[in-house]
Amino acid sequence: MTIQLTLVSTTYLIFDLPYVIIFLVQSCGYPNFASNIIQPYVASLTYVPAIVLPYATLLALPRLKQKLCRLFFWKRHQRQIVPLTTYT
Repeated sequence: MTIQLTLVSTTYLIFDLPYVIIFLVQSCGYPNFASNIIQPYVASLTYVPAIVLPYATLLALPRLKQKLCRLFFWKRHQRQIVPLTTYT
């Protein structure tokens, strides 16, 4: 649970931090600071955590790889053919 919380938090921090920094600098009195890069680059970064978050959560689940292998590659029981013997 702690690993999942850490992954979720870092995912949001990594992708939202540039936008927050630019917004804080603009709020402090520099209204034109990085205004030419906000729209094409930084504003679209805020949508990335919604895409990355499910994969980050799946990576944190223990024994997921084993369960998926068992689900997709389950082995069928092999039947053994034995010759009939007659006792005389």
